[in-house]
Amino acid sequence: MPKKSWSLATQMWVPVVALIVVLTITAVLLVGRTLRLIDESKVQQATQQEKLELSLKLHDWPEAHAAVSMAVALASDEALKAPLAEQQKALTQRITEGLARMGKLVSDSEERGVMGKVQAAADDYLGASAKALAGGADGAAWKAQTAASQQALAQATESLHALQERQESALRADISGARLKSTYAVLAVVIVVAIAFSGSTFYLVRTIINPVKSAIGLAEHIADGDLTREVRVDRGDELGDLQKALAQMRDGLADMVTKAHEGADSVQTAAAEIASGNMDLSQRTETTAAHVQQTNSAINDLGVAVRHSAESAATANQLAQSAATVAQRGGEVVGQVVSTMEQINTSSKKIADIIGVIDGIAFQTNILALNAAVEAARAGEQGRGFAVVAGEVRSLASRSAEAAREIKTLISASVERVEAGTRLVADAGSTMDELVGNVNKVSDVIGEISASTAEQNQHLSGVAASMVQLDQMSQSNAALVEEGAAAAESLKEQAVKLHQLVSRYRVEGSARRAPAPAAPAPAPRPALAKASPKPVARPMPAPAPRPAAAPTPAAPAVAAADGDWETF
Repeated sequence: MPKKSWSLATQMWVPVVALIVVLTITAVLLVGRTLRLIDESKVQQATQQEKLELSLKLHDWPEAHAAVSMAVALASDEALKAPLAEQQKALTQRITEGLARMGKLVSDSEERGVMGKVQAAADDYLGASAKALAGGADGAAWKAQTAASQQALAQATESLHALQERQESALRADISGARLKSTYAVLAVVIVVAIAFSGSTFYLVRTIINPVKSAIGLAEHIADGDLTREVRVDRGDELGDLQKALAQMRDGLADMVTKAHEGADSVQTAAAEIASGNMDLSQRTETTAAHVQQTNSAINDLGVAVRHSAESAATANQLAQSAATVAQRGGEVVGQVVSTMEQINTSSKKIADIIGVIDGIAFQTNILALNAAVEAARAGEQGRGFAVVAGEVRSLASRSAEAAREIKTLISASVERVEAGTRLVADAGSTMDELVGNVNKVSDVIGEISASTAEQNQHLSGVAASMVQLDQMSQSNAALVEEGAAAAESLKEQAVKLHQLVSRYRVEGSARRAPAPAAPAPAPRPALAKASPKPVARPMPAPAPRPAAAPTPAAPAVAAADGDWETF
């Protein structure tokens, strides 16, 4: 049987598994036996059918053999006699083989006795028939010699066939009986399994219902306020865990009720302490509100000064940005002048090169004119006019060369002056770049000052808004103090009701407690007048205010009241 220390699942599964195992084993045995009986019955039926058919053939073959043998004895034509002799021989072989096969199939003594008679009668008949035909007997003689053995063989085969029919009927009766026995065995197993399952189910129901009823009774006693009833734990399964849980619940409720009695007393005492502390808190709240208003006024003045500084810094930032813009434009103009001077210098150098080319051409022309004059002098009178022309050309070439040298000297001086001017303009451009950089730095510094001043203005606005909210909260706290006094009175009333509620429960080692006497309520103080907060210029949205920590009383009377006062 299942043990109480087992789990409910184990207790419920063990009988089921045991029944399944028994049913499985029984089913396997019954199925095996049934299959074995079916196989044996099939073999027996096949063997019996073969013996029945063979016994009938052993009865028919001798008659056919006798007819063929008579035909052989009566036949006078050898052509007709030969095939009849072959048929006779085939029938003789069939009879012989059939007798041999039947001899192997017979199994009991009765069959062997009848088979012995059939074998002897067949041997007599076949021997007599062969002897008569060998002696050349005619039909009448053959019939006379084989009549007795033929009749004995017919009687023996009829007895064999009748025996096989009786055995077939007996085999069918045996198979039906075996099937009926198997059916009875299955019914018996089903009945035994049903009885065992019913018994195990009844046992499980009884072992489960009794602890459940006990647990219900304990729950009813607890609901009626009786926490003194003991819980007996005598099981190791889930029901035992339920009993343990109920016992723990009863102990927990008893401890809770005891602590509730003590807590109600402490709550009443703490309510009186809270009312007294509320009065002190009201006075401190009034002082705090006055200080907050003074601080708010000072912050407003500081905010006005910071805003003036922010405006001045913004104006200076704009001027610095304008100066930086002008300096940048001047730097761009100087850069353009430097580029123009460099182009002029380049053009002057190109002009000097061109003058040098002209001077060279004048020199070559002078040499050519000199050669022409020499040739004209050699020519005499014919070359006189040509010599005059050559002289004029030399004169023009000399003046051209002189003018080119003067122009080259002037261009060289101009190039030097342009280069000096270019250097001066480049120095002026560098100076303008430095000026622009310094102006930008000054603009950045002024911008940072302006941004810092604006940020300070924003923070001061937030602080001013927070101070306004703090002032409002201080005024609200003064009103909340009065509400706290009313809450303390309500708390005391709830403590009295709690006494009345827990007094209906009975705990071991203690009697019913009476409600504690109500403490006198403190006289309420008049509500504080709320001071109007000063308006703040441009208030910024402030973050959500954090709850302020309540002051700790100087000397509380009860330790429990001390914790409640700190929480309040």
